Amino acid sequence: MSIYETKKKILLLGKSGSGKTSMRSIIFSHYSPYDTRRLGPTMDVENISVRVLGRLQLTLWDCGGQENFMFSYFSTQREYIFKSVEMLIYVFDMEARDFESELLYLEQCLDAIKVYSKDAKIVCLLHKMDLVSAETRDRIVNEKTAQLMKRTGKLAVEVFSTSIFEPSLYRAWSRIMNSIMPNIEIIRQHLRQFCEVADVAEVVLFEKTSFLAIAEYQAQEARARKGTFDEMSSILKTFNLALNNKRSTSFRSIRIRLKGFILIITNFTKNTVLMVITDNPAMTVATLSSNIKIVCEHFKKLEGPDPTEAAR
Repeated sequence: MSIYETKKKILLLGKSGSGKTSMRSIIFSHYSPYDTRRLGPTMDVENISVRVLGRLQLTLWDCGGQENFMFSYFSTQREYIFKSVEMLIYVFDMEARDFESELLYLEQCLDAIKVYSKDAKIVCLLHKMDLVSAETRDRIVNEKTAQLMKRTGKLAVEVFSTSIFEPSLYRAWSRIMNSIMPNIEIIRQHLRQFCEVADVAEVVLFEKTSFLAIAEYQAQEARARKGTFDEMSSILKTFNLALNNKRSTSFRSIRIRLKGFILIITNFTKNTVLMVITDNPAMTVATLSSNIKIVCEHFKKLEGPDPTEAAR
């Protein structure tokens, strides 16, 4: 059995217009930020099944944020909505003026989670940060985070500031993916071994559909450099969308060779894309490509067969 064979329920909540549907459409449904303008409001609950790495099946419960729907979630549908939740993601609209009323909704969510899914992970997204001026952004994020922490008490809550127009969206969702991915440490161990055996400085594994960075490893000498994995997720997603819009072939690989530096981004397994960086001056593109092919076969076995193909 593959290490990824599991199902997880992700609850996406927040008041109407907070941007829940837009962000999940960008991450999982090949929308650009500008395409989301044609999306209408979510009515009641939309269940979206997303398969990650072949075997990890996420069920996103995108819950409409209109007042009548929110009322039903906490009354007649309470058990149905909050039972067996792996993660609650509550989205706050930074454009909204009444943050206090949003906190009251969050408290009701947390009360229900404690009853029906006491082990669920809690994530809060301070969304639409592009509408907050750069000069006040840090202060506002710190203030809102402090208010959130007062309300959540002893519950472990992660807070991210996000925008559909910035790599911050990919940063948050990559961390979300990392936190629910089963046996993520096994994947990291294999990436570390690849770094050591192939003599590369950095390696990042992206999920192919969303281009979220699900695991990475940096050799000791590369850790002083600031990572750009979130920016790379955004760039790769935009590049792939451009190819699809032109009815061209989808992304296959990028190879860049500069003086003493090689970067390769390539389709890896059926469900992943790999980015490899080496600053070994003796390394050639051909050698590095060959090493990637060798380790690819090992990762295919680790990933296991796709159950959707087995069912055919």
